[in-house]
Amino acid sequence: MLVMTDRNFVSVNWLLSVRQRGAHALSRLAAGCFTQRSRTLCDGSYLVTLRPKGQPPLVLRVIDYRLLPLVAQDLALLPVSRTARPSDPCAVHRLVTTLLDPQLAPALELIALYHERWEIELVIDEIKTHQRLSPRPLRSKSPELLYQELYGLLLAHYAVRAWMHASAVQVDLDPDRLSFTHALHVLDTACYEFALVHPDELPRLQDRLLADLREPKTRLSPRRLRFCPRVVKRAFSSFHRKQPWHFSFHLKGACFQDILLI
Repeated sequence: MLVMTDRNFVSVNWLLSVRQRGAHALSRLAAGCFTQRSRTLCDGSYLVTLRPKGQPPLVLRVIDYRLLPLVAQDLALLPVSRTARPSDPCAVHRLVTTLLDPQLAPALELIALYHERWEIELVIDEIKTHQRLSPRPLRSKSPELLYQELYGLLLAHYAVRAWMHASAVQVDLDPDRLSFTHALHVLDTACYEFALVHPDELPRLQDRLLADLREPKTRLSPRRLRFCPRVVKRAFSSFHRKQPWHFSFHLKGACFQDILLI
């Protein structure tokens, strides 16, 4: 399992606990953390060795990258205020991971993978809005039943996404192109059919189910490469307030890997 988190979660003890459970971590890293480079790898990433007190040494891999040059070109076309400018597109972004082998986990693949972490927001919307179909909170009245209900929702969502992934892999299609709401309808209908037919018919139904999930007319458009300023409209926040010069934009005909500079 690979656990991806924001930079506020990263600590030596947390990374050690992740590895002790047999998982790996990939996290955003602040500018001043883990800067003692011990070895540079073939893909431009480098290793750092930490020696926590009372614990065995922990070796981590740090990846630095920038977003160039398309972002800089598009930002140059935007009007800017005399008192504030958009974020520097050439700023260095940093990731830290416990995956140390650049052949097994190339830096470019890890960067592109972490870039999709924002899609957790879509997962939350899928569960709350489309899967539950209820505006009310969870119905359980005790902590034990609440955990049970929540895990049931998460397992059901995982099952739907697993079927969608299996369908997309068959035709080498990005699973993001499949519609979650369409998958819910297809699987809801399939549950009755699978319960009624003879077991010998199950392989045929499964093949038809996978084909129905990726029906061309229900596919979503490819994700647009968009950049939005990290600002809010309300006051009393750690982020800047929304201003006229905070422009959101997207890059036409480009994907995330096109603007990476490691």
